[in-house]
Amino acid sequence: MKTTRRLVLALCCLAWIAGLGLALPSAAQADGPKVTAQLSSGLVRLGTGVRVNLHAQDVEDARVVDIPEVPGLKLAGISRPSHERRESWINGRRTVSTSIRWVVVYDPIEEGDYVIPPIELEVDGERVKTRELSLTVKRDLQGEELGYMEWIDLPDRIYEGESFRLRLRFGWDVRTSVNHANLMLPWWDELPNAIEAPDPADKLANPVEVYLNNRQRVRVQDLGEQKVGDKSMRLLELDRRYIATRSGAIELPQSFLEFGMVEQRMFSERKNTNYVGLPETSIEVRALPTDGQPFDFSGGVGRFFVGQSVDRRSVDVGESIKFGVEWSGPANLEFFTAPDPARLEAFDGFRVYGRTDEFLGDRRRVVYDLAPVRSDIEEIPPLPLWVFDTQTEQYTSVDTEPIAIRVRALPGAVGLSGETSTGPVLDIGDVQTEPEGPDGPAGPSDTTLIAVPALMLGGWFALRTGVRRAGDPDAPAARARRTALRRLRRELNQARTASDQSLAFRRFLGARTGESPEAWEGRPMLAWFEEHADANGDVQKRDTAQRAAALVRDIDESVWAGSNAALERDRIEGLARELQGCLL
Repeated sequence: MKTTRRLVLALCCLAWIAGLGLALPSAAQADGPKVTAQLSSGLVRLGTGVRVNLHAQDVEDARVVDIPEVPGLKLAGISRPSHERRESWINGRRTVSTSIRWVVVYDPIEEGDYVIPPIELEVDGERVKTRELSLTVKRDLQGEELGYMEWIDLPDRIYEGESFRLRLRFGWDVRTSVNHANLMLPWWDELPNAIEAPDPADKLANPVEVYLNNRQRVRVQDLGEQKVGDKSMRLLELDRRYIATRSGAIELPQSFLEFGMVEQRMFSERKNTNYVGLPETSIEVRALPTDGQPFDFSGGVGRFFVGQSVDRRSVDVGESIKFGVEWSGPANLEFFTAPDPARLEAFDGFRVYGRTDEFLGDRRRVVYDLAPVRSDIEEIPPLPLWVFDTQTEQYTSVDTEPIAIRVRALPGAVGLSGETSTGPVLDIGDVQTEPEGPDGPAGPSDTTLIAVPALMLGGWFALRTGVRRAGDPDAPAARARRTALRRLRRELNQARTASDQSLAFRRFLGARTGESPEAWEGRPMLAWFEEHADANGDVQKRDTAQRAAALVRDIDESVWAGSNAALERDRIEGLARELQGCLL
């Protein structure tokens, strides 16, 4: 009996979090406007023009406000803006983004090292600036035959959302005296249409540092002395992992290696350096096909492998099972949306209490907290993950294997009597059909007369205790209601997107009303608030209700319009405080 009571209390405490496994939008989606500037080459010969490619992503409107003048560089002009619109669907959600591009051209008129100051733009009504750009202009580029530079396994074509690597191998003839190496990579830090991703292979066995774009230092792998053709070369390799974020092209401008001897003097330095470079190239990024895209597409792109485990196979009805699923493979493991068993018909026999989700570098692990609700369940069914396989170029489902389990009925649980049961049934229990003896029935004893009032008094106290416990201020629902605003503040401090804010606000509303967060998803907000406001038509409460509805509408617009940009935290917190004071 105690086990049953504990189970019932646990179910009551956990019921309100049954929907916290809601899928969040892919982390690969943009969280606001982004402006990048990229040189066509970080090193040019004197008399050769250089382009600055400006790119404003996820914007409604943008214009170039100011282009800085640089002594030694002549501003040749700027192109007309080029607009691009993109639409995609992931997990049933539509994402629309607009990009605008410009090309600024400078003509070098003097040899030297230059820093192009930030270019100012106005993006959706706000002023933003690009990063500084480093440019080296040389009269002659000599020594190419002494150096080596090559892309290793550079893909020609990938799909949006796909993971890819940029491996740049470089070096110089071992007979060359070198104490200085500088990579000139205009695409570094700002690679349009891609983001750098965490790399499980980031630990280098033999790391060394070289200069990057004259001003930074970067760690690379020392490959030692190797043969390249008929020459012995000292080779190094730079290796980075990226995720393609949108269709189009990933432009890789001209890249150069500067190597040689640099002599430091008291007030200057003397360089005797050589240069070797790679021509500009690009990677084609294809849009995911819309034909045949399943509604439950997770946003996963690449080659996926899956494994599963449980912490137990024999449980009582309602007892928790930790169902662990691990996805691995060359794919965007950190960015796809994990499946939600609570939304799958195959898992109707289970209650989903929540999950933990972590990216472990080379794999993604999600542990679901499941509880079977019937004793006739014999297995945890396959959990599907819909992905786009870049090898077959088709959408496919990567499913876990079913796991056999045994579910025991709760002790003392009884079912309904069968309708066909036969035999006599006593319907009225206080009718005595046998005649009494001549002396009549025996009267109650003294013990009975004392015990009955005592039992009645004890029963009354027990009933009162039950009533008080039903409104126990330490009950989970009451605690959640009391701490709802404090929890909202904490979650808003951690929120980075409108999706995060939406989930936090729904949790607050659910805790204050004793409902699950899902109950507030899609609810006509203004109608609900007006229905629950006082009938006297309080103007202040009506105004609060209208502003609450407007807040939810603004959050939803940010989520569904594609930008997913977070709203002002103070606005959400202030309105929540007002709602708690007068309507919730």
